[in-house]
Amino acid sequence: MRMLILVFCALALMGRSVAQPAVLESLREAVISRWEFQKRFPLAAKLFDNQATEGERALLIGSLRPLATEVTAAEAKATTPVPGSPSQSALATMWANFALGVAAEKTRPGAGERDLAAAALQSKGNLGVNYELARIMGDLGMYQRAHALQLDVHRNMLEKGYARIPDLAKMELWKVHEAIKQGKFQKARQGIEFSRRLDPFSPWGPFHNLLLHLREHSPVGWDLGYVWSTLGETISLSRHYDVQSLFLINVSRCLRLGLGIFGALGLLSLFGRHFPRIAHPWAEKLPQAVEMRVRYLAIALIPLSLAVGGAGYVVLGLLLSMLLWKHCSPVEKSLLKVILMGMALVPFLVMWERSMCRHLDIRQGVNLYHQAWTRGYERPVTEHALAFPAHTHEDSIFRALSLSLQYKKQGNYLRAAEYGREAIRIEPGNAFAILNAGNLDMSTFEYAKAVSVYERARSEAPHLVETWFNSSQAELYSNNSDKHKRYLDQAADLDPQWVTQWLKDNDENFPVYPATRKSMDPMLRTGQAWWASWRSLIDLDFLRVTVHAGILDLQGSWVLMGVILVSLALFFRFRSYSLHTHGWDLFECRICGRIMCRTCRKGVHCQYCFKTVAGVQENRIKVELVSRLRNRAALSAVRTAATLNSLFPGSGNLYLGRGGGRFAWPLMISLLIGTLWGVNHMLMEYPTFVLGPLRWFPVVPLAAAYGIFNLKQLRTRIDLSDVLPAHTAPEREAVR
Repeated sequence: MRMLILVFCALALMGRSVAQPAVLESLREAVISRWEFQKRFPLAAKLFDNQATEGERALLIGSLRPLATEVTAAEAKATTPVPGSPSQSALATMWANFALGVAAEKTRPGAGERDLAAAALQSKGNLGVNYELARIMGDLGMYQRAHALQLDVHRNMLEKGYARIPDLAKMELWKVHEAIKQGKFQKARQGIEFSRRLDPFSPWGPFHNLLLHLREHSPVGWDLGYVWSTLGETISLSRHYDVQSLFLINVSRCLRLGLGIFGALGLLSLFGRHFPRIAHPWAEKLPQAVEMRVRYLAIALIPLSLAVGGAGYVVLGLLLSMLLWKHCSPVEKSLLKVILMGMALVPFLVMWERSMCRHLDIRQGVNLYHQAWTRGYERPVTEHALAFPAHTHEDSIFRALSLSLQYKKQGNYLRAAEYGREAIRIEPGNAFAILNAGNLDMSTFEYAKAVSVYERARSEAPHLVETWFNSSQAELYSNNSDKHKRYLDQAADLDPQWVTQWLKDNDENFPVYPATRKSMDPMLRTGQAWWASWRSLIDLDFLRVTVHAGILDLQGSWVLMGVILVSLALFFRFRSYSLHTHGWDLFECRICGRIMCRTCRKGVHCQYCFKTVAGVQENRIKVELVSRLRNRAALSAVRTAATLNSLFPGSGNLYLGRGGGRFAWPLMISLLIGTLWGVNHMLMEYPTFVLGPLRWFPVVPLAAAYGIFNLKQLRTRIDLSDVLPAHTAPEREAVR
């Protein structure tokens, strides 16, 4: 019951934001009708939750018997609820027959066969109702009947022209997770099989088979051969456009976040280290009363810049890079260069990600085509496509193809052919448009014409499996068995798994043709996304993309302009600047390393150190005092670094500017944090829960890295001489 509430809360939220797919609409109406039925008969809710006692089942049978009627095939056809406008009386009668059959079966096996058969006849052809009935049967433990209803859902899906319905497949995988948690492995296995029928191109089906095997058996009983083959099947299904593009996008987002954390950490660590040198010249120009307040003004600007949002991030990064350049060592300047390059690459990455996931953007014609190909969007997609303003040449083609595909699913072949001709007119050599024309010829039984159209498609796109598979089917119906076999073998060479799945569906659900079920509609490939990315680069789309960060957004052109201006300013200002020739431009105490105060900045020591050692006559005592002062200053810096290292490994070493691999640890930790965030907030067609325990897998290396680094720090003795420079001859002379 809890699962059902979650599912339909999601459907309700979806219904407020986008037009409901026909499949999900029929499912929603089926559940609403079941709720209405359960209000009239409260015992039915306990029956469907498998909690009704024998006496309650008897009462329910007595109250439902007058409502249940025997239904013939003709009567069932006349009263079958139609998706989108179901008859409430027909649904009520169907639920009465179904509940009566379930109660009778639970009381005495075989007694409810007639009532269940009547309910099956009434629900035949309705995807949503059959899916709900299969779910209830699975919850009741009647797995064979649930399997029969699932096969009926699959058959209805293919009859309506849906190659896959991810919306139902993701619901099924959610139920699989719940079944695995409860130890109901048979139910989970059946749910995985059903989800693979609903979406045969998703890699999450075989992946859940692997999770189920690992949970069902102890480590000693794991079949490593099965694990390896299942893992290989999961990876092989990643060749499809959706899977590849979403995987690459999520990897890019994880890298962007990880490298962003590393850049921000590097800037803040270097800023904390060189802050006195940056703040002192400005503070010294102001009255002494406000000098110390001004020293910390820059620190106050950091949270203020972060609160501004996107513009604040960029401005803060550019400002810190300019302020730190003068005081950083050559190695640290390399880090600043990398940070500037990373900021300049952000618009290019955002442009590339948007090109790869065009099918997820409702403003793109590619998205309309993908919706029409994969899901049960009938009327909503048609209306959306008719109102869609095509901005690019490619959008125009896919808009026409989506309309043609939807009208073909609805059986309106005249309108489908009209939009198919429009797609060919826009681009005569487009393989998708040619294949669509051939599929329409197959649907209208014009096999000879389809043969010639597919021949043209093969010449235009010999790498597409659809051209060879559809050619084999056209040759089959033209009674040319030799070419049929040759073309089918060629299709199997290109994609054996896809061809096998397609033939299996046809053989199981359509043992005799209609030929309309024998042709493949072309599916997008990752190559189209790469070409779109290249065209976006040529068209300078990176200047127009919006970089989302914080509460404000920036256009890519502004980000690039800021990086270019900062780079030019640094080049012309410091092109001949060197620490060896120009010095640090500030006096600092050679004992404790502080920037010297106003009154003694022309001396050798700061005022505090000078007062400490002044008047001491014995040289040995002076040396001891100087050593204590140096150790005290170094110890304060080391304690700050140790605190930073415990919070974020490696950040303390960046603050001290010590350690050969001081950039490696922060980079590794930043990438692990980016990966942990990415796998729990993935941009994907399926919700993140399909990853299962892999969602928290990055925690293991992250915790291990924290433990190894801190253990290494505890076992490493800190040498304070590494923090502050050693005694120099002028300093020793000055002390004497």
